[in-house]
Amino acid sequence: MFDSYFNFIHGGESGVSLFELEEIKKASNSYEDLIRKFHKYNKEDKFDELITRIKYLTETEEFFPKDNLKTIIHVLFDFHDIVYNSHTQIFSLAIDSSYLILDLIKQLLKHNRDLDSNYDILSMAINESKSIYSPVLFIGKFIKLKNNKDILDEEKLLILKKTCSDKIKARQEFILKEKAPIFIIEKWKKWDEKNATKYVEKIFEETDKFLIFFNCFLVKEESFLLNEDDWRFDFYGLENFFNLNTVKLKIQEIKKNIDLYEKNKKSIDLFLDGVDENDFERMFW
Repeated sequence: MFDSYFNFIHGGESGVSLFELEEIKKASNSYEDLIRKFHKYNKEDKFDELITRIKYLTETEEFFPKDNLKTIIHVLFDFHDIVYNSHTQIFSLAIDSSYLILDLIKQLLKHNRDLDSNYDILSMAINESKSIYSPVLFIGKFIKLKNNKDILDEEKLLILKKTCSDKIKARQEFILKEKAPIFIIEKWKKWDEKNATKYVEKIFEETDKFLIFFNCFLVKEESFLLNEDDWRFDFYGLENFFNLNTVKLKIQEIKKNIDLYEKNKKSIDLFLDGVDENDFERMFW
């Protein structure tokens, strides 16, 4: 009885109580109320614990009202961008917030047990979310049909990929401001090669946008053993979009502009130092 009492009262400095979880449930019928709650827990460094507790509770029972699932998943898509860290340490043993959110979305849909309803929920969340990246990541990578036939059928998954592709096209002016823009463009190219290719070709002609795109291939590597950072240039990723010799000529011209060179020195130097090396030698750039 005492355990239940202390679990129910306010969580205090650490921990998330059942009382707080009930407050989250009450807020789940409103986008504004729920995302406000999430911001609060994230500010207090308790967001991961909150999501973990919710995931635990929803493993065996329906914690949230089914009518609220559209709102919840809409909020989770948008909040995913806030907590996403593109430089998560590659050897980190911790499960990051990004994974926790996507896994919770999958679990909520799995327990819904209604494939048509799941399609409607995801279709709405994709169209209404502020984020481009989160829905594309969930639909394009996190949902593998052979393991998730209890969430979506194949036909509806294809439609949702088209929905994502249409959203990318409609909001293409914002792609370079998104989390992981290269991932978004790669998925767009897979789903709609014609329009994605046209977009990338247009970027190449606009120096400012091209440099934002180019700098996305500057990769920060955090050393697990040495506890220090290193940088490398992802030539193979860039080569998926452009011939490297064509890029080399453009970058050499850009370098003549002192202001642009100084602002993009690290990526330009790494690229020019390694672009003429063979594949094996490039592994060390």
